Amino acid sequence: MLRKNVKIVVNPLLLVSGVFYVVFSICICILMIILLQYDTISAEEDKIGCQVIFGIFGAGMLAAGLACMPRWLVTITLTDTSIEYRAAFKKATTKEYRNYPYVYRAWYKHRGILPIGYNANYIVLSARRLSIYEIQHINQIGISDSVIKIRYRRKAYSILCDILPEKQQNQLKRCFSKE
Repeated sequence: MLRKNVKIVVNPLLLVSGVFYVVFSICICILMIILLQYDTISAEEDKIGCQVIFGIFGAGMLAAGLACMPRWLVTITLTDTSIEYRAAFKKATTKEYRNYPYVYRAWYKHRGILPIGYNANYIVLSARRLSIYEIQHINQIGISDSVIKIRYRRKAYSILCDILPEKQQNQLKRCFSKE
C-alpha cells in the first residue's frame, strides 16, 4: 500500500519559479557580458565598466534568489511514523506525527496586476491552533517545522490520506470533503 519513504515538494509551483528566476538571472548576465565583447553594443572604453556592472547585477540577482531559497526549496519526507522537514541551508528536523495534532485547509487570495485572482489552497499540518486570519493568509506565516504548509494537489492529498494516522487523516478528509 505505502512505500517506505515518500518525498513531497511542499510548493512545486514556487520551486519551479525560483529555479527559473535563478537560471534566468544567470543567463541574462552571461549573455550581456558576452554581447559586450562585440563593438555593436558599446564603445571600446565602456566595455569593461559595462561588464563589471552586469556582473554585479547578476551577482545581486543570484544572491537574492539564493536568499529566498529556504522558502522555495522545501521538501518533506513521510515515513510510517514521522515527518522529516528539510529546507535549503537549514538542518533537517524529524518529528513524529503526534507533534502535528492540527490539520487545516488554508488559503490566500493570489492576485496579480489585475484584481482578478484565485484562492491558492494549502494543506497545513500544525503543532498549534491557527487563527482564522492565519488560515486565510497562510502565505504570511513564516517557514518553520512547527507549521508545515503543503500546496494542495490531488497527489499530495492522496499520499497524506494514505500515510497519516487515523486522527489526522479524518481531519484532513473533513477539511477537504467539499472537493
